[in-house]
Amino acid sequence: MTAKSEAQRDYDTAYSRAYHAAHRDEQNAKARTRHAEHREEDCARARAYTAARRQPCVALRDLFYQSGCACCGIAYLPCIMSAHHLDPSAKDGSIVGIIDLDELLAELGKCIPLCHNCHKLLHHELHHGWSGRSIEHLLAHVREQIRSATP
Repeated sequence: MTAKSEAQRDYDTAYSRAYHAAHRDEQNAKARTRHAEHREEDCARARAYTAARRQPCVALRDLFYQSGCACCGIAYLPCIMSAHHLDPSAKDGSIVGIIDLDELLAELGKCIPLCHNCHKLLHHELHHGWSGRSIEHLLAHVREQIRSATP
């Protein structure tokens, strides 16, 4: 095979651009028609695939939360629990959106389960002058605040 000359490449490029410009509307109409004809089928396939991948992750998150809050010790429903990252700099993202099991396991390994109330109290303490001692001291401090606020 011989290499194309620069003039031939320029001609081919110009021809291709002119052809696609002249037929753009026709090609776009074909694509819209195909999309409309197969949209429900494509969406259903994508939903089924995502649901199948998400199910083991939902079960793993629920199991993580069943151990109960690391602060107050109460085992709430999973919808009332949060995962607190012990090291915010190591956080790769929210565990809710992860649908890969290995990725979720790695992310949960960086977390402790907390109920929403304890999680809010803990973050309040972290952002309002906590002296920087260990997480165990912080959890004990939050536990003490909960006990003192309970009648």
